[in-house]
Parts: sequence; C-alpha cells; structure tokens
Amino acid sequence: MSRCVLDSKNFEVVIGWDPPLGTFFAYVLDKRIDGEDFEKQVFWKGAGERIYRQPDELIEAIQAVRGPPRPRGTSQRVDEGQTYK
Repeated sequence: MSRCVLDSKNFEVVIGWDPPLGTFFAYVLDKRIDGEDFEKQVFWKGAGERIYRQPDELIEAIQAVRGPPRPRGTSQRVDEGQTYK
C-alpha cells in the first residue's frame, strides 16, 4: 500500500493506492478529537463501498469537506481558516 500524507496542526489528510483491493482510498483525521485514529475520522472513501481507479473523485470529495479550492497565487491557512497572500 502506498500513500501520501498531508499534515497540518488540526488535520491529517491521506490519499493512497491499495493494490490488493485495486482502488485508491482517502481519509481525513481531525486531530482535535481525542481517541484512536478510527475515532478521529471525519472522511473515508475507497475501502469496499466502491472502487476508485483514479484519485480525482477522491480529491474532489476531500475539497468538498474542507471548502472550495483557493485562488491561484494565494496560500490557505487551513488551521485558522484564513486566506492570505
């Protein structure tokens, strides 16, 4: 299994490929929630309910959870919800 982890102060976003299942998967953990990783999951797709051959749909679904993409030339402070240049 391969995966890419995007980590911030409050969230951990993971997207990867599961060869035995033949699907991409993605999940988001909210670090502000106490407990084990499965208790922190606020988003999970790609393990059983459907096969994702391309990561595009998962990326779109994660963006829907966190909000619309930011305009080009800006950075987004995900933890504080502020956009700045």
